[in-house]
Amino acid sequence: MADDKIELRSEKVRRIIDEKPSWIVRYGITVITVVTLGLLAGAYLYFLS
Repeated sequence: MADDKIELRSEKVRRIIDEKPSWIVRYGITVITVVTLGLLAGAYLYFLS
């Protein structure tokens, strides 16, 4: 009983997790993050004055 290992993730889930996202997904996440941070910084500076 103690030697039985419980599989927390199926083979399909492990395959998805191990797969590196394509360049367009990584680039898109970066662009969205930069735009969001820029808008937040702009709103902060606008309402600060």
